[in-house]
Amino acid sequence: MRKLKIAMIEYQGRCDETGKAVGHAPKVLKEYYNFIKDHFEVEILAPATILKECPEEITKNAFTLSENIVMKGHKTFKDKIDGKLSMFRNIKQAVKNTDADILWFFNVEYYIMLYFGLNRKPSGKKMVFTMFKEGFSGGFAGKIRQFFFGLAQKKIDLIIKTGQGFKYKNTKSVFVSDYYYDEEKYKAYKTDEKENFAVCLGTMGDGKQLEELVESFGKTDYPLKIAGRFYNKERFNKLKESASDNISIEDKYLSEEEYFTLLSKARYTVLPYSKTGYYNQTSGVLQEAVFLDTIPIANVSLLNCNEIKGIGFEDWKDMNSTFFKNLDMKEDALNNNYYREYKELRENRFSKQKISDSYESIFKNLY
Repeated sequence: MRKLKIAMIEYQGRCDETGKAVGHAPKVLKEYYNFIKDHFEVEILAPATILKECPEEITKNAFTLSENIVMKGHKTFKDKIDGKLSMFRNIKQAVKNTDADILWFFNVEYYIMLYFGLNRKPSGKKMVFTMFKEGFSGGFAGKIRQFFFGLAQKKIDLIIKTGQGFKYKNTKSVFVSDYYYDEEKYKAYKTDEKENFAVCLGTMGDGKQLEELVESFGKTDYPLKIAGRFYNKERFNKLKESASDNISIEDKYLSEEEYFTLLSKARYTVLPYSKTGYYNQTSGVLQEAVFLDTIPIANVSLLNCNEIKGIGFEDWKDMNSTFFKNLDMKEDALNNNYYREYKELRENRFSKQKISDSYESIFKNLY
């Protein structure tokens, strides 16, 4: 019997001005591929900036999409339009150049919803989207985005949702965590001897409230280490100038070893997102904090959405010296409570075997 053929499509190709991929597309491409490669025929379609981060097993028969999306601090209106059109061209190329039974768009954002809201579903294909957020909000623009998202949903055969509580009214959905716990990988970094500092790691884009974070920690004496790639160098310089002595800020790519070592040693990791900006999305750093027993500090809406325990605050003004003194007073009780829950999450929600079994079942049951 012929194996079902799945086309894994990464249409964004986000990179910096040197051509280095940014974001988690290469990571999840490699991981998702390994989950399905033994059960299905798999074809990869992605831009060169993504493929060069992947092993030969993935790239040897891949189809290279033509467009990359360059991320930089200041974009003109023309830059923004060109970026959206580039994504459209990649989607069109991918659909045209595969004969797969299933098109799996495993790393998506709003403009693919606009594309399929305006275009027909590919004939004879099943379409699967992995969604990291529930929907779109925020005034009139949010309503427009949600309208096209609703249209696109009607052409999607299945949404793999990364948040358990996400709801989509126009199509079927099933929950699978986007990250999994690899014990061999994470035990190399895990430590029981936490140090008294907090970290803020990852790409330092516009979605992070870094000014509020620096101002809030500046009112305390608690050490904070901010490290990651800044697209906007002017913003980086201004933050450096305004940071108090307890805050260090680095503009650099963190290697995997640097990232996990910092995250594991830190007692806390801060996720500086607004209440509205990230309340209905999942977070990779948040999941990896669970893997390494590092307690997240974030807006309560983000913690609730991800169903992960941490130190929640409603507003940045809550972050002061008293905040940390109160944490210190109940630290042992807090940590024991959190660490027990994180262990349970690693064994269940983030179980590698359970996630692998889920993918096999999901795609076989589409036919």
